[in-house]
Amino acid sequence: MSDLREMILRMILLLVLGSALQSMAAMSLQTDGEHIEMANESIRLEIERSSGAILGIVYKDNNLVGIGRGYMQSSGENGFMTPKQTELIITRNDEEVIDIGFAHKHDFAVDYEFHYALRPRESGFYNYIVWGSQADKPGEHRLAQMNYALRLDPSLFTHFADGANRGALPTPQEMVAGNKVMDATYELADGSIYTKYNHSATMNETHLVHGLMGSSLGAWVIMPSHEHLNGVPFNTELTLHQTSITPILLRHVQAAHHGSGVAEFSNEDGPWQKWGGPWFFYFNHGGAMEEREEAAQELAGKMATEWPFKWIQDERFAVERGALRGTLVDRDGKPMTNARVVISQAAAGEKPSDFQQLWRGYRFFGWTDAKGKFEIKNIWPDQYDLFAMQDEVAGQFVTHDLAVAANQATDVGTLSWQTPETGRRLWQIGKLDRSAAEFALGDDFRRWGLWMEIAREFPDGVISINADTGSARQIPHIVAAYTKRDGSFYHPVLSIEFHVPEAPQEKTASLLIALAGAVQHSSKIIDLSLVLNGEALADVDGKFKHGGAIHRSGIRGLCQEETVTFDASRLQIGKNVLEIRLKPYRRPGKCFSGAPQIGIMLDALRMDLK
Repeated sequence: MSDLREMILRMILLLVLGSALQSMAAMSLQTDGEHIEMANESIRLEIERSSGAILGIVYKDNNLVGIGRGYMQSSGENGFMTPKQTELIITRNDEEVIDIGFAHKHDFAVDYEFHYALRPRESGFYNYIVWGSQADKPGEHRLAQMNYALRLDPSLFTHFADGANRGALPTPQEMVAGNKVMDATYELADGSIYTKYNHSATMNETHLVHGLMGSSLGAWVIMPSHEHLNGVPFNTELTLHQTSITPILLRHVQAAHHGSGVAEFSNEDGPWQKWGGPWFFYFNHGGAMEEREEAAQELAGKMATEWPFKWIQDERFAVERGALRGTLVDRDGKPMTNARVVISQAAAGEKPSDFQQLWRGYRFFGWTDAKGKFEIKNIWPDQYDLFAMQDEVAGQFVTHDLAVAANQATDVGTLSWQTPETGRRLWQIGKLDRSAAEFALGDDFRRWGLWMEIAREFPDGVISINADTGSARQIPHIVAAYTKRDGSFYHPVLSIEFHVPEAPQEKTASLLIALAGAVQHSSKIIDLSLVLNGEALADVDGKFKHGGAIHRSGIRGLCQEETVTFDASRLQIGKNVLEIRLKPYRRPGKCFSGAPQIGIMLDALRMDLK
């Protein structure tokens, strides 16, 4: 009996050792000379030691990269840069994880290290980035964007799935033959316009994956969390696009394409560091394209439930997280249902203070339920500011200095938002919801040059609507001025007609102007003038800031609101006409060719009496 027991134990031991040896043999890292190779059972990465760039991804006997490569890139005060000389870091090399990094000291006061990690049997690799300030670079600095880019073989990857649409990409040859009309925007031979901005997506819980596909292969970026990205959950960012050489997959650490803000900092404010990722570059094959996309989405959902990844062994990454919960009510104590709740780390010296443009630290978000309750999980332990906003409610709720501790749920109790008293509504155009989707063309916004279509529809430059009988669907979501191909300057006016049946008893009228985006390429400030019944009403100067959503195929960008109050006696009994005009009237300075030089994207307009 004892001999049988010993035999069984030996067999179990052999099985365990065999499994471990098989795993160890399948997971390999070679760092000899300039060529680095890391592999598991599914894929092999070939990496250039000096730059940290991926030169090859071998999967199912295909080199997915081909003439492309995978690399870091950033844009700051010295222009676009990719690392040329890096220092190799081996963070982990065992049967469970291979994790290597490449440290790079930047020329403009930011240093970073970017990592690749493999785990057994997974058909893909992880990528993450740790970046921060350099103490030996004093002064003011700015970083517009930083991302990881993966260029793939154009013969293997011909189609895209960006989360909103799926379809064929133009070929690199078609891109070369095209006529450039704006940055990364081309008029192709068939007259269509292709722009990388058509593939942008809002980075929140609804967008966890995007990718490229071919006849039998799929390549995907899976993003279990957007916590590191500036401006979430409203940040709209690039996902992928075709180029004149290869198609490219993107994942941003910092970006400002649609108005989420440039990282501006001074080293006099003290050192800082933050962690971006990991995200997972996933590869699959076989089946229809729809099936490959569904498999990627399914894996993305699974990875989101596993966040934060426990296999990361780095004290700079918070594996142990906390939670924050509470209840949001309005000024009358009623629950605020389906309100968006965002918490953001605030840092000394950060500019600007609008959470949409905060970049330092991390952001987390959720929704209130039918009782106004919310709970946000997996939060880095730290101090936070809390913001809340609800559709059709102007402004936002803000409270500060909320502490979140690891392995604890902080209950902030009942938060009372002193929501604004609106008074008697005269009219409203659009839904106040940080989006222009309900306006004309708002459901077909992924097309460059919509402002030109609007100019053809309203050739006299007057975009008019009757606020009493019309709807947002009758007017375009963009009011923008631009230089036409014949050299003339199209400068539209938004004209709103409304009826006041009798002299108002209220003393004050208010006009809420809520924008889902704005553009001004020279001063970066959008100024408006208001005219009521042919007479100047008010100038709205210096209130609205530039963002990129209008000329970059967006439906929301940097969302902003301003309320203008005036004497209600200015209203006439009967017909009234309010004009919203873009300033200045003369052509502004330097701008993108073909793009609007100044413009606004409408969220909602409303007039109340108080």
